[in-house]
Amino acid sequence: MVAGYFSPEMARAVKLLAVERGVTVQALIGEALDLVLRQAGKHPMGER
Repeated sequence: MVAGYFSPEMARAVKLLAVERGVTVQALIGEALDLVLRQAGKHPMGER
């Protein structure tokens, strides 16, 4: 499990974006982490 604390504003923005894209918050965060890993020259990891 990976967890973190984010401001209420950030949490709301992430939830709204997930709804707009028709995906879960978990999938959206997984996509973001994949982008960070790729920028670091790493392979994306696992299932979202």
